[in-house]
Amino acid sequence: MKYLYITQIPQRSERYRLITEMVPPNCDTITSYTCRRIRLRSPVLTALFTLSPCLLLVSMPSVAQQSSSMHVTVIDDRGAAVPAADVHIVSLPDLIGLPTPDGTFSFKNVAPGTYRVSATYPGFRDETVSDVVVVEGKTTDVKITLEQGPPKASDYRIHQNLDDVKLYSKPLSDIGQPPLCSEAVGAHNESYRFMWVPTFEHPAFLRVDIDSDGAATLLTHVWSGAGGYEWGKSVKNARKLTPEEQSDLFETLADLGFWTLPSQVDRPPNVVVLDGTEWLIEGVKDGKCHVVSRYSSPLTELVEKQFLARVARLKPYYKSVH
Repeated sequence: MKYLYITQIPQRSERYRLITEMVPPNCDTITSYTCRRIRLRSPVLTALFTLSPCLLLVSMPSVAQQSSSMHVTVIDDRGAAVPAADVHIVSLPDLIGLPTPDGTFSFKNVAPGTYRVSATYPGFRDETVSDVVVVEGKTTDVKITLEQGPPKASDYRIHQNLDDVKLYSKPLSDIGQPPLCSEAVGAHNESYRFMWVPTFEHPAFLRVDIDSDGAATLLTHVWSGAGGYEWGKSVKNARKLTPEEQSDLFETLADLGFWTLPSQVDRPPNVVVLDGTEWLIEGVKDGKCHVVSRYSSPLTELVEKQFLARVARLKPYYKSVH
């Protein structure tokens, strides 16, 4: 084992004599054995020890100095916490507030000064508090109350990918279909799958495969139950699409801008649809797979009329447009 000893108390103007002693394992004290002593003069260590009092004096104020911080609490007009709000110090956009479950956001190392603090949350009016004063070494508490308001364009969250790719994987598996976008996509494959799930009506599944000669084959499954309850048993049917039906399919997909549609759109939390229809479209083409899913969106009626009625001619949807 190697020990390092300083043989004299250092003085500011002196170099320090260091003795390195190699201590055998059976030695209990330094004086109980004879060993070789190597005297070293180290300019680096000498400088370090010479400067150490100064370093101590310099470091003492930094230890005593306390950083300033800000705690922002966001509540709604009923006094409930809004822990998922978006909170920012307006002039410090890169400073991130750490959220807590009680709706408080903690901003550390905020320089003393006067600030504006903003809070936003979907379904609520944006709110900004001005003249928030931060004092050196203190924590400033800020409370922001958000009031419910009409939906804003920014309240709708757009997702380019579907959150749940296993959506309806059980009923799909029951009819021998793979989960959404789960299979390897060939460069020359083209197919489309539609799932229609109304709360009180029969769920329906459509699949259109485009053959190498350009002809389209339609496969349908219609369940006997209701989408919001037990689905029951499915009835299968298959046939070729007519040129007119195939034209309706591709024209509707083009009008929708299907391949550029967001996969998912989330409504503001205060906009609730209790009963409606969920539908999804999966497209496979040119080595790509794209899924669009909606729940009672403005496109729902168009999807019902064009795909279920005009393309698949499923009852009662086909009857309702004639």
